[in-house]
Amino acid sequence: MKIQVRHLEQYTVIVATDPAEFNTEDFEDFVGETEEEFLHYLQELMFEQDERVYDLEYGDSEKIYDSRTKSGDTWLDCGVPNENFGKNGYFQTNFST
Repeated sequence: MKIQVRHLEQYTVIVATDPAEFNTEDFEDFVGETEEEFLHYLQELMFEQDERVYDLEYGDSEKIYDSRTKSGDTWLDCGVPNENFGKNGYFQTNFST
């Protein structure tokens, strides 16, 4: 039996911006009352690219975790090359370990 196999390795890198301080009273359209509701509200503003949260997304940041310094998750795929599977590296996976 002949099969095509590839080895895959996945890493995690976490980057965090410097903390930014917000006052909910400065956001007249915010109608919630809890920190959790405000976080969801800020996330929506980030998706809308609202300038009031620009520094939260694009401010100074630093890498706080990098699994490349330890080890990644590894596995094997077997399958066939397929140009229709661009998101999977042009490989149609039939089975993974």
